[in-house]
Amino acid sequence: MTIQSPEKIIYNAAELYTAQEPLEFIVNKVGFIPFLASTGLKRGYVATWEIDHGGLYLNGVMMPGYKWDGLLKFFPECTGRVFSKWFSGSIEAYDKFLPLQGGLSGVSERLQIVVEEGVVLKEVYCKVYEEDVVKDSSVSKFNNEVFLRPLKSFLG
Repeated sequence: MTIQSPEKIIYNAAELYTAQEPLEFIVNKVGFIPFLASTGLKRGYVATWEIDHGGLYLNGVMMPGYKWDGLLKFFPECTGRVFSKWFSGSIEAYDKFLPLQGGLSGVSERLQIVVEEGVVLKEVYCKVYEEDVVKDSSVSKFNNEVFLRPLKSFLG
């Protein structure tokens, strides 16, 4: 089976990659039928997400064969990014796309987030060295090592 293109998550200006698909619920709800341009992109799109001010936002959707912003396929009236109020679950993202780079080899950076109705409840950052968590004080591209932020009231 061909390795699928990952979703992208922007976190503190760093681009991370994840195999999770937070847009899947909306894709199923609108009855989206993908244009199969590549066996490496059977779902028909690559979404770009952003963690910003305690929320998970959908910034854009790239779709082969579609010249407009793919966001309009799923959210016809949107004029910018979309707050992901439909998504609850956890997402694990890495600074490398692991299947294409032979899994965890060397030091990788991992971000785990827990989201409830689009609100980020927990963010955990760590460095990983071949499956083992690395405890070192070197500078990371992430600004915060570990913190909890229940921000539901902040987002209204």
